[in-house]
Amino acid sequence: MAVVFDGKNYDLWEKVVVTALRAKNKLGFLKGIVKKPVLAEEGDPMELQAWEIVNSMISSWILNVIDPRLQSSIAFTDLAYAMWTTLKKRYSVANVPKIHKLKANIADCKQGGLDMVEFYSKLSDIWSELENLVKIPY
Repeated sequence: MAVVFDGKNYDLWEKVVVTALRAKNKLGFLKGIVKKPVLAEEGDPMELQAWEIVNSMISSWILNVIDPRLQSSIAFTDLAYAMWTTLKKRYSVANVPKIHKLKANIADCKQGGLDMVEFYSKLSDIWSELENLVKIPY
């Protein structure tokens, strides 16, 4: 399932993108670990070309899973890392208000007309999201 970032679902979208790039061993590009090679006189131009290909591929993936209304704000950024950090700064919200909202949703969660499986699934989704935000110290 592709999750399209719409400006409101940053946490879920980030998780999906990170998981996909980790599976393809490309997460270092988003974290800024894989730096653009500098082409020295005796350097291998193929290394730079390979880096540019992967950077372009990741940039394209990011643009393709963002709502078209939001694409223009990062479309002219050349580095996947810069795209990623721009989106993170702009849309990643402080966890405290979100944690409070999720806890309130859990407290207010009622079965109502849902059957047991649907109710349990709804409650589990909220708990999972909360678990993702609250890191238990070791």
